Order: sequence, then structure tokens, then C-alpha cells
Amino acid sequence: MALTVKAYLLREPEGNEIRRFSVDQDVCSSHTYLREKIAHLFPVLQNERFSLYWKDKGEELIAFSSDEEQTEALGFVNDGVFKVYIKEISINPGPEEENGVFHPNVFCNGCEGRVYGVRYKCTVCQDYDLCSRCKAKGLHSEHNMTAISHPCCGRGPGYGCCGGPPPRHGPFHRGPHHHGHHHGGPHHGPPIPGVCPFGSC
Repeated sequence: MALTVKAYLLREPEGNEIRRFSVDQDVCSSHTYLREKIAHLFPVLQNERFSLYWKDKGEELIAFSSDEEQTEALGFVNDGVFKVYIKEISINPGPEEENGVFHPNVFCNGCEGRVYGVRYKCTVCQDYDLCSRCKAKGLHSEHNMTAISHPCCGRGPGYGCCGGPPPRHGPFHRGPHHHGHHHGGPHHGPPIPGVCPFGSC
């Protein structure tokens, strides 16, 4: 049985834009699928800078950004309608976006935006990256981050920082976000061209 989603794009002063759609039961807990669907239905969200929320029993907005959090939100669905509230993330372009190199297929886990300039990759968590802005805010300070200046070392756009397969996280990855340890241990210091400091990107 399909899940009915009612999506509210919260915009001021224009007023909210509301769209209704269905999601198949086998993908209803996929946060990536939901984000892609919403971005497709709301053309203004094509820049992928938006956050999703649901309301608890106290009518408070609760942010969710993973399969696990989405599954929890689904537990509060009433009358078979999953109400999702969307907020655009307004960020003025900084020097990194205007002049910095673009990292293909990499998304910041802090603001969920594209990564320009220096990419900060966690040496402990699998598939966790930050942009310069979020790193400067002190996000994910519990783990060491390795700075990656160049997105590709040998195989061109569409591959990881060292020519491996594209990173497996971000708004276009279909599947849960996992945390784990990289095999072989992290490389400390600047990236070595052609050698992935993590064993894979």
C-alpha cells in the first residue's frame, strides 16, 4: 500500500506551497528517495539546499535527515498521510563557492549542500564530509577531519577524490547512511596524489 505524502514548502512572505504525492511502501523509509521526489516536485529546490521536518504531538517541527529519523517520523503518521515541512537553506555564496574547486558527488553532512574549495572528510566515520563553512562552525568536532583540496586524482569528474567510485552519501545515494571504520587506517597529513588516504573515497 502506498504512503500519501503532503509536502509543505514554507515560504514567507509568498505563502506556503503545498503538494501531495504517493510513495511506494518499499521506499517509504528511504530519506534519499523522499528528498529526490520533493526536489523534483518543487523546481525551486533544485539547488538541493533544503531541510525536512515533521511535527510531533506538541506541534513542534522536528528535523530529520536520515533513514532512521524518517522511520521514527513515520510512527507519528495520522490517517495515512505523512506531512513533511520543507525549509530552504539560504546561504550567500562565499569565496569558496565563487572561486573554489567543486567536488563532484560530494555533499556536506552539515548543511547538505555542495562542497567547494576544501572538503573535510572524517577519519573515523564512513562517508561523512563537511564544507568549509560547517567546519568553521565546529560541526563534528569530536573526530579529526582530513582536508582534501582536489576532488579527483586521476579519473575525472564523477569519481571520488582519488579516482575511486563516487562517494556513497548525499541526497542522491539510495540507501541508509552508515557509520564505520575505514580499513587500513587513515592517512594523516595532506592527500597524496593518486593514493586515497582512506583506502577508498
